[in-house]
Amino acid sequence: MVSMVLHAQDFASADDKDMLGKGKMLTAKQLQGAYNMSRMVVRSMGKDSVIEQQQMKIFTDRYMMYVHPLTGDSLGEFGIGTYKVMPDKIVEYVFFRGSSGAVNDSFEVKISGRQDGFVQALMFKDDQSGPWTLFEEYKRAGGKKKQPHGWCLEAGGTV
Repeated sequence: MVSMVLHAQDFASADDKDMLGKGKMLTAKQLQGAYNMSRMVVRSMGKDSVIEQQQMKIFTDRYMMYVHPLTGDSLGEFGIGTYKVMPDKIVEYVFFRGSSGAVNDSFEVKISGRQDGFVQALMFKDDQSGPWTLFEEYKRAGGKKKQPHGWCLEAGGTV
């Protein structure tokens, strides 16, 4: 337990390059699969905070989905969208959220591939606190690359 906390502190105190590491950009084919988030760090005004949050992210050949439980509730939040892999980033186009229905949001995500998953960084601007960065580390669910079974994100698709 102590080593896990120290590892999380190392992750939280590192600079952006250290957090993203020296991993390589993943192709859309390499990205396909299901991932569990293992760590989340928010960097704001030069200070890092480790956030306790569970989340799963799934990529198919064209679609992405994320889902996480809501704190203090038995319900969860999810989003569905498409994504595009570019040379130094991924752009996620979220078109539906469980809490708000149809939306039209896009997120530029810096990503660094790892042997067992990836680390992503999302940059935000806030009028009150200024710019801040959200770092999320994901590990492949089950440890091996597998295609998701039993569901389909395409409207009219079959299972």
